[in-house]
Amino acid sequence: MDVFCSTIIPTINRSTLSRAVQSVLDQSSQEFDLEVIVVNDSGHPLPDAGWQHCEQVRVINTNRRERSVARNAGAAIAKGKYLHFLDDDDILLPGAFQAFWSIAQHSSADWLYGGWQTVENDGKLVDEFRPELSGNIFPLVVSGESIPLQASLLKSNSFFAAGAFDPTITGVEDRD
Repeated sequence: MDVFCSTIIPTINRSTLSRAVQSVLDQSSQEFDLEVIVVNDSGHPLPDAGWQHCEQVRVINTNRRERSVARNAGAAIAKGKYLHFLDDDDILLPGAFQAFWSIAQHSSADWLYGGWQTVENDGKLVDEFRPELSGNIFPLVVSGESIPLQASLLKSNSFFAAGAFDPTITGVEDRD
């Protein structure tokens, strides 16, 4: 089976990394394959964790190169038709990839996006967004961060055709 989606998680080894990786692994389905590429940009080896031994996970090292470079490095080895970029302090809600996979079966879109929640560190829900946008939303997206990268899937070939992340942009690569 072809890989439907590759999730790239750049990390500087924050304590939330295992939770982020597990939220992707929990998306497994018999209808599609997925992979997780953890890009360790901490400059130090990651401590051993159970998820590192899953066949769906690969860990690569970029040695303090910044998020855009780390994301591009992960994308370069990804096998998925779609790329998903997740921060190491974010998680996917259950069923997220199933919903994306269902949409992708009936769409030729280069960019799929879904809803998201903003949650405080203690788990308290701050806000929930369910965008109902259609058509050409490019002007909306470039005018501000209206749809987070973490709630989006991008077709791999379109990501590379657009030039990937600009490595000279640091700190706000979500908007690149």
